[in-house]
Amino acid sequence: MHTVAIVGRPNVGKSALFNRLAGKRIAIVDSTYGLTRDRIAASVSHEGKQFSIIDTGGIDFDVSDNVREMAKRQTKLAISQAETVLLVTDVREGPVPLDGEIAAMLRRAGKNVIVAVNKADNEALELAASSFHRLGFPDLFAVSATHGLGIDALMDALAAQIMGKGKNEPSGTLKIAIVGRPNVGKSSYVNRILREERMIVDEAPGTTRDSVDIEVSRSGRSVTLIDTAGVRREGAIREPAEFFSLSRTRGSIRRSDLALMLIDATEGEGVSMQDEKLARYIHDQGKGCVLGVNKWDLARDTDMRRYREYVWQKMRFFNYVPLVFMSAKSGQGIERSLDTIFYVCEQMGKRIGTPVLNRVLHNIWDRHEPPARSGKRCRFYYAAQTGVRPPTVQLFVNEKKLVGRTYVNYLVNELRRAFGFEGTPLRLEFKNRRKEGRRA
Repeated sequence: MHTVAIVGRPNVGKSALFNRLAGKRIAIVDSTYGLTRDRIAASVSHEGKQFSIIDTGGIDFDVSDNVREMAKRQTKLAISQAETVLLVTDVREGPVPLDGEIAAMLRRAGKNVIVAVNKADNEALELAASSFHRLGFPDLFAVSATHGLGIDALMDALAAQIMGKGKNEPSGTLKIAIVGRPNVGKSSYVNRILREERMIVDEAPGTTRDSVDIEVSRSGRSVTLIDTAGVRREGAIREPAEFFSLSRTRGSIRRSDLALMLIDATEGEGVSMQDEKLARYIHDQGKGCVLGVNKWDLARDTDMRRYREYVWQKMRFFNYVPLVFMSAKSGQGIERSLDTIFYVCEQMGKRIGTPVLNRVLHNIWDRHEPPARSGKRCRFYYAAQTGVRPPTVQLFVNEKKLVGRTYVNYLVNELRRAFGFEGTPLRLEFKNRRKEGRRA
């Protein structure tokens, strides 16, 4: 189970925060300096993720008695065994030299660190929490263990650490689903990458009936190409085999890291309704994508700029996806397509530090606030990135029902201008900030 060690100097509220996260009173809370000496553990569940939290004794490098020295050793052991360290500080006292010494120790340990600035019981103290950025860790949350303020955002960030170790992080092999309508050149593309005739290629559409995995190494990376059956218009599916081929193609998209969607540049209808449905499916599954305009060497009476504008006019919801013009037959643009795929993979795993994310979002929000509804206007408090693949950001507001679809699109577009996220869907999740903590 993923382990989170709660550390910090004595009397900053580690045990109070431990009890708040655990949802019950386990650790003794008292103002006595250095009261906690042993490690105390509890299992926590949040948003379907389970992890273990460990309360530790306060770290004091200037200790003279054996008991405190043993507590320090116990804390260092907990840090070494934890995947994530929650560094607790006191906003009322501000950053002190001992906080800096502990931060330096954690950097040497090479751990993922989240800073919880405790005792932020009002808005003025929440603003003062920004002074702790000097400790050098991007993920920082102002919280009040006593009153439960900021706990939801902190729990989301802790759960995101588990996502980072699980399904949201890429495995050692990058899985790429090659998809598109029949006869757009999917198997020819795979053969070109492999530099051999591995897949059967024929002018008759529907030659490939099943999804086939082919492993290859390119640019020092292990890659699995998933050649799929051509996606037909559902009304045109007549044979049972074609129905199962469509089902397997969708399954291949779901288990892939991203998709290369091919379009035939020589077909008169250009982007078809089936292409739009396929693109929408890729988007809804949260997969990254590169659009490959194949057979470009055979295209006539058009240029790249006009064709690109045409594609985005047909699929406005997909305008964050890069286009690569290529020819699987001649090899034109093939290497560029791989470079673009690797780039999109990086964009899917991009994480934005909490301070930078909040600064940018506040500027975006202030430039153009959401329209009022029934005399009420949505107020934005803070945000945190809670996941990758696709990148997911949670925004805490006063009332999420006041945020309309148009405004969400505005925020997504502005975040893309600020941070890129090219080729990957960007998920925004809104939560109402609670006045009181939900945990006793």
